[in-house]
Amino acid sequence: MEKISANDLRKRFLGYFEKNGHQIVPSDSLVPESDPTLLFTGAGMNQFKDQFLGTNITYTRAATCQKCLRIGDLDVVGTTAAHHTFFEMLGNFSFGDYFKEGAIEFAWKFFVDELRIPEERLFVSIFEDDDEAFEIWTKKVGVPAAKVFRSSAKDNFWPSNAITKGPNGPCGPCSEIYFDTQRAELDREIPGFPKGAFHPDNRRYVEVWNLVFTGYNRSGPVPGAGVLEPLPSQNIDTGMGFERLLAVLNGHWSNFYTEVFTPIISKIADLSGRGPNQVKYVGEGGKKLDPWEYDTPDGTRMRRIADHARAATFCLADGVRPGKVGREYVLRKIIRRAVRDGIDLGLEEPFLGELVPTIAKIMKEPYKEIAQQENIIRNRLKAEEEQFRRTIQKGLPVVRDFFSLYLAKSGEEAVRDDDGNLETPAATVPAAEVYKLYETHGIPFDFQKDLAEQEFGLALDDDEWKKFLASRKGEKTTKADVFAEGPFDHLRRKEPPTEFEGYHRTRIRTQILGAFWDERIPCLRKWNDAANNSWNVNPENEFDDGSGYGGGISSGMGSDDGSGWGGPEFLVGPLKEVFKSRVVAVLLRKSPFYAEGGGEVGDVGTLRAKDFEAEVLDTQKVDDYFLHVCRVEKGQLRVGSEIEASVDEKRRAAITRNHTATHILHNVIRGHDPEARQAGSLVRDDLLRFDVEIFDREKLPSIDRIEREVNEVILGNHEVEWSVGSKDDAEAKGVIMFFGEKYGDEVRTVRIRDAHDQTVSAELCGGCHVSATGDIGSFRILSMSAIGANVIRVTAVTGEAAVESFQRDREILAQLQSEFKATNVEEVLPKLRKLAEEAKTQRKEIEKLRSDVASGSVSAGGAGDVFEHHGVKIVTRIMDEDAAKDLGSIADNMRDANAPAMVMLGAKTSKGKATLVLSISPELVQHKNLDASKLIESAATLIGGRGGGKKGFAQAGGKDADKLEAALNAFRAAVKQLKLP
Repeated sequence: MEKISANDLRKRFLGYFEKNGHQIVPSDSLVPESDPTLLFTGAGMNQFKDQFLGTNITYTRAATCQKCLRIGDLDVVGTTAAHHTFFEMLGNFSFGDYFKEGAIEFAWKFFVDELRIPEERLFVSIFEDDDEAFEIWTKKVGVPAAKVFRSSAKDNFWPSNAITKGPNGPCGPCSEIYFDTQRAELDREIPGFPKGAFHPDNRRYVEVWNLVFTGYNRSGPVPGAGVLEPLPSQNIDTGMGFERLLAVLNGHWSNFYTEVFTPIISKIADLSGRGPNQVKYVGEGGKKLDPWEYDTPDGTRMRRIADHARAATFCLADGVRPGKVGREYVLRKIIRRAVRDGIDLGLEEPFLGELVPTIAKIMKEPYKEIAQQENIIRNRLKAEEEQFRRTIQKGLPVVRDFFSLYLAKSGEEAVRDDDGNLETPAATVPAAEVYKLYETHGIPFDFQKDLAEQEFGLALDDDEWKKFLASRKGEKTTKADVFAEGPFDHLRRKEPPTEFEGYHRTRIRTQILGAFWDERIPCLRKWNDAANNSWNVNPENEFDDGSGYGGGISSGMGSDDGSGWGGPEFLVGPLKEVFKSRVVAVLLRKSPFYAEGGGEVGDVGTLRAKDFEAEVLDTQKVDDYFLHVCRVEKGQLRVGSEIEASVDEKRRAAITRNHTATHILHNVIRGHDPEARQAGSLVRDDLLRFDVEIFDREKLPSIDRIEREVNEVILGNHEVEWSVGSKDDAEAKGVIMFFGEKYGDEVRTVRIRDAHDQTVSAELCGGCHVSATGDIGSFRILSMSAIGANVIRVTAVTGEAAVESFQRDREILAQLQSEFKATNVEEVLPKLRKLAEEAKTQRKEIEKLRSDVASGSVSAGGAGDVFEHHGVKIVTRIMDEDAAKDLGSIADNMRDANAPAMVMLGAKTSKGKATLVLSISPELVQHKNLDASKLIESAATLIGGRGGGKKGFAQAGGKDADKLEAALNAFRAAVKQLKLP
């Protein structure tokens, strides 16, 4: 069997299908742009959702090598031969073209004729009721019937068990191709089958290709006995694990033996001191690392690190950043698991970033974005690892202390076997306690679990932890259906994508193609409560097209949650007419409204006809369709009618100024640090916000310098032009593009040229811009601050907003000049400095006075008296206003300095009221039965208030500060009447 390199395998696969009439489609980003149901691209078919649903059919055959990421098997990565987080999937697809026979023949000929895999080593599984597939395999392809295994809907139907368990939607049987590794030691005895016989559960046979025949639409109860109806357009979706096929072709029984992994593992081995002398090597010249050592934990750790390092590298290259929610949290979790393994390997310094050059070298041909971003990815991994190591260093001692106390409290001892493995734990730590340690100190569950078991003999329950997390997050366990349809999907099957004409015109005549409400579309969901759409749709308003939506209400009407919507499952379908005050999403044939994207907010404006007007509240985009969120202000919105669409021109002009200024700002910062990268942006009409990732803070210019350099470009009144061309040409010309963004074959470049025809800035951008930089007017930074370990946020304004900002500052300076009676603004600063120094000196003097008073070393000023009664010192004093807030602590200190003593202090507060405190030594309370809360009552009455407290300390407040001396006199007189034997 022919051995093959990774790059050659990709080329052979794509070349084979290209010569068989397939469109070769580039890999989609790991971040699905238009499918909110997915965190990551997990299969080759994800980017073809529209084609599978019958829309956007520009080709009927396609083939890809798709970057994928799945975390469902995260816990077993490194312990098996073929489980990964990041992997590549080879696939061919048919949209209403060939079906079962074509898919089967293409697959068999690729294996047998193209790759020269011996037929005797290939086996097949099919869905148990799929006689058609059986006939094709046995009679047309010629596979012996004994080598075709019939399997249940759990294993050979997509989605798994969809017939009885759902979801509703497109589905179908599948057929899998298996390769016989001929490794007898992997044979698993299957009941009813002789040892070594083919069975999908026998590890000796490796599944290499899955052919899905999407030929049915499932309907009916979920779960329940669903109905399968043939689809009018039958589709093919195949998926083949690239790493698994590479291993098979090169005679490896583990993916980790292949060239896409071994250099990474070799690097890990070298970094951890487990190089050629410590780790087993095999192959020619003894140079090929064998990472597959089941019995050594270090082997598992190195395999897991290699997998996770690849996943993290590709996520970062596609624009994902480590964070606390969603895909950002997944990335952080993957990185931290790898760091944990590195720590266990003894790697004391950050190491993940050191693996990036190796990964970039392996992947430089198919995925050049890794090499192009090599330094920035290294820096991001290093920063995240350093942060996590600091968290571990600070939090682990606290966790150890907690487990030590918990073990002592349990009163039990753990039972271990002869090898030291935990058999019976001393106790199980509740998930709620584990979560507190994670939330407060940042120590992940995995770290806590290992520490608890290995050092303390305590158990942490994985299932309880997962349930606890799910309950806190309110997670649903049901899997999102990638083919879930709604009113929007129905409309876009009928109507073409929106033609955008807003670059040159802000007012056009156009036609309303459709109106609908679908709460499942994220950009519409936020208008739920604001819309308050209490829909009451008449049957006459329904489409008679069999869509099942028809403008009716799906469920939930009548709930009393105050929203007017009837619960979270409420949605409205396509509508023919929309009446006043209703809010809906509107599709236009042509639109001047820019749909939010690239950081730029969507346009607002109006739709008008003779007897109709609607306010456009927002414009968003799903794929190439612009959704205009409109509220009807007058008349009725009618689908099919001609209208005038007008953008709010003043708002648009402000947005264009801010957007072009963002490009200039980006270019200025990169002029000081070419490795600085945009980490996010927001372009509104009132401000721009630009986040930049920069790892060397010393290269970041000052606010003054950035402002000066940006304004120099603005004053140059340079031409701003945009053009459309191929992505490859733009990249070759050095145009800035953002990896992780989804670009088509044709891209739009926004370029700023100076008077000498030199490029000032060039970026791929679909947003709206000024014609010349002078149109921006002026640029001013409002703030510049760190929002993350290596991310700086710049908030700025342009044009009128910048002028208003300057004017506000001038007004403030004028007020200060008047306040300080300065002859000019320049005199204000010295006066402020002098005032600040005087205030600083006074604060020091006040603090010293308070300290001295509190220690009893000085009189606090004001009237006072000290006398002795039956051996007890009685201290009464009126304090200065500055001491009022510390009156209680001063009284306690005086009491202790004169014990046994009774101390009553009074003061006038800053608000002109009176306050009193009375502090009595504990021995007087205990042995003389004195009660401060009762003794203070008469004094409190005199100052127009009342008091209360405990026997040893009481306080009172009143409105009459002039009566403080009288209150103290009354207290002295009352004390002299006390009998203190």
